[in-house]
Amino acid sequence: AGRTYGDPVTLDRAQIVDGLALRGSQYESEAEVSGVVYCGREEFADDLPFPDSRVKLWAGLPDERFAVVKRCERYEHPEIADLVVLVLR
Repeated sequence: AGRTYGDPVTLDRAQIVDGLALRGSQYESEAEVSGVVYCGREEFADDLPFPDSRVKLWAGLPDERFAVVKRCERYEHPEIADLVVLVLR
């Protein structure tokens, strides 16, 4: 039995902050990817993504890649919005 994922969700509107950095020493280093996705709660009809969910960034573009949800946060304010923040690795 391997990992199972829910049905794909395409976000209509989101802000993506995508990062790439080197980690390690001058003799041994590796690329470390990170990112944050900000969107409204209404983008998800059902459950929010669980940690370890796969996320495709930049679908259909040369930069397309997969990331993994490290943390999912939800912020609610009665006068502004219901915001979801996905922290990626």
